[in-house]
Amino acid sequence: IVRLGADIGLKCVKCDRRVLLSRRLFSKQLKHIVDDVTSI
Repeated sequence: IVRLGADIGLKCVKCDRRVLLSRRLFSKQLKHIVDDVTSI
C-alpha cells in the first residue's frame, strides 16, 4: 500500500505497477493480506 485516504494506492511487487482504488471497491475485492513480500 503506497497511499491511504479516500482512495487506496497499491503497488505490485512483481511488475511495479501502481493502481488507485476507491476505499469501497478495495474493501469489496480484498481477498487476503500479505505481510511479507517473500511469502508470495
